[in-house]
Amino acid sequence: MNQIGLDYYRKRLDKLDALLMEICAYRFNIIRDVAVYKANHDIQMMQPDRVTEIFATRTEYALELNLPTELVKELFGIILKYSCNEEDQIIDQINLTKGNETNEKCTDS
Repeated sequence: MNQIGLDYYRKRLDKLDALLMEICAYRFNIIRDVAVYKANHDIQMMQPDRVTEIFATRTEYALELNLPTELVKELFGIILKYSCNEEDQIIDQINLTKGNETNEKCTDS
């Protein structure tokens, strides 16, 4: 394959990478809304059943899409780690404003 043909594929991948980043940004906007909701309704940040559900459903969907399940597990592990940290910061900020104790922290697992 010559360089011109390779450039065609690289441009397609670049567009997909940009879409992935936009989707991540959109997801984090929702995460921020979830954190505010949890703080305002005194809901624990960490929801272990939800984490279990996410890994199970995303792994199952990966199989349907013929994606490596380890890739999907690692990807969502990273997404959930950063989501958890983002929620922690927002919930702590709201709790401090209200004069409440800070939130229980995420643990890296």
